[in-house]
Amino acid sequence: MKKIFILFAVIGCLAISFTVGIFGNTESVIDDIDGLIRQYEEAGALSKDTSHDEVTIATADGKDISVPDCESEIHRCLTLDLADTREEAIHYMIQKDLLQREADAAGITVTDAEVEELIASQKKLMTEEPEVGEFFKNYFDSLGLTEEEYWTQYYEDYRSHIKQEKLRNEMYHSYLEDEVKKRLAELGVSPSPEEFAQILEKEQELYSPVIREGFSSYYQEYQEALFDKYHVTVVME
Repeated sequence: MKKIFILFAVIGCLAISFTVGIFGNTESVIDDIDGLIRQYEEAGALSKDTSHDEVTIATADGKDISVPDCESEIHRCLTLDLADTREEAIHYMIQKDLLQREADAAGITVTDAEVEELIASQKKLMTEEPEVGEFFKNYFDSLGLTEEEYWTQYYEDYRSHIKQEKLRNEMYHSYLEDEVKKRLAELGVSPSPEEFAQILEKEQELYSPVIREGFSSYYQEYQEALFDKYHVTVVME
């Protein structure tokens, strides 16, 4: 079950924006689809976010943060335990957008080869671990997608996930370096650049609870501070 949990964590980090067509690909004699949707809304049959238009959930530095098929995305967050409430789900989606902006500003890029390597590892895990394969199959079904449709639909979301993980890793290395410098200063030790590099490498291998927990708190505070940095205003409840 450990790998199932890891799989949830991987999928949970993805910025998935999946849109389902309520009329499929069939030819329609109805000219005003939006008018029909409004009729269904008035009858209580559909929520307002079942249309394919993007829904603005917040603004950041005056620019909209919009999510396609927003209600489905909120439902996904709640289903995968990424959030406990609707408000937390909206907060989570805004945070993902801000982290993407930070990664872009840092010049972090992701190649197609990196995306394909991650997808290949997921496919391999599905084949080697029956529980993982069953989980993915149920997940595909819940989205109304075949396996191939899923990988195509979410290809760019995997890229976004890798980009944000690269940002986090860069921040971790910077945090670790600062912490090691502080420790050495407290001990009154002044190592050479080569010695410092060796110490840093050893600390990275040890990944001590002190460093791990300290960075976890640091990164959480960093994510929350982004809301002030980008002057975020939530417009959807």
